[in-house]
Amino acid sequence: MDFFLPVRDVVVLFRMTSTLRDTADFDQAAPLYDDTFTDSLIGQFQRKKVYFWLNQIDFFKTTHSVFELNCGTGYDADYFHSRGIKVRATDGSTQMIAVAQSKRNKSIDFFPMDFAEIERYYQDADVIFSNFGGLNCLPPAGLKRLIEQTSQLQKSGDRWIGVIMPKLCLMESLYFMAKFQFKKAVRRATNKAVSVNLDGTIVSTYYHSPRAVKKMLGTDYHIEKTKPVAIFIPPSYLESFFKNRTKLLAFLNRLETIYGQLPFLSGLSDHYIIIARKK
Repeated sequence: MDFFLPVRDVVVLFRMTSTLRDTADFDQAAPLYDDTFTDSLIGQFQRKKVYFWLNQIDFFKTTHSVFELNCGTGYDADYFHSRGIKVRATDGSTQMIAVAQSKRNKSIDFFPMDFAEIERYYQDADVIFSNFGGLNCLPPAGLKRLIEQTSQLQKSGDRWIGVIMPKLCLMESLYFMAKFQFKKAVRRATNKAVSVNLDGTIVSTYYHSPRAVKKMLGTDYHIEKTKPVAIFIPPSYLESFFKNRTKLLAFLNRLETIYGQLPFLSGLSDHYIIIARKK
């Protein structure tokens, strides 16, 4: 299934195999990432929702150190650092890391690392954190292996926090159905890789249901929270539509505040956050 998505959605669809992934596509997207997502209205609304759920577990009061996977241009690492948290931030794209090093606090430890290298580079931290779909580069077997690796690396009481794209997104499906593009409306509902066309280059992603990820974590972790991130806030590739409709976006954000409390909606949102604690 081939189709085109804007740069931001492609950036988060990192690709991983059992060996190091090809980062060329994400390297070329790095200079535009903040413009297309981080600083966009939708991107800001979605990130505030992630931070809302982190606040619900007193993340900023109790966390001393974070090991971040797929840090992108380093916005989260920079914010965590500003709150007094020590951060080691990694990404498979050397250009993402270069942007992060140039834009963010110089005392943050940014360095390139593929997921497959985590056992080599991991240093003790209270939390392993991955935001906005970076874990969706992994097929189910790859995500399961990563969780098995992190379980061996973390201590009892440490947290594992992922913000992941599920197999169905309500707002995305409504958008594509309104355009009579019914296949795209259910494009996530597959266990196979979904091919995304980025300027003629095909990149792949896998969607993971909350239930499946809970099962992967369940043996070694206790699930603390599973909550939707953007059940009503639209996917960021609709930024151009909502940029001049800020009142509508604010209304959707109010709906998010009301209905985004419901765990069962996690599987229908653009992303969901899953917070687990090592047993």
